[in-house]
Amino acid sequence: MICARKRRHRLHTTSGTWDLIAEIQTVSLSEFDRVLREVRMIDGVLNSETSLLLSSV
Repeated sequence: MICARKRRHRLHTTSGTWDLIAEIQTVSLSEFDRVLREVRMIDGVLNSETSLLLSSV
């Protein structure tokens, strides 16, 4: 189940290569890895690509 403390999840529709972009924030990398595994198990998810936000300008 995707829910816990200090998490923020947002889902965006897009045009281009991807249909949806999920913005996922977790408290640890291990939790992030678990959430990614859950997303990839969703029926209809054919492919995923992960990018990490390193800084904001």
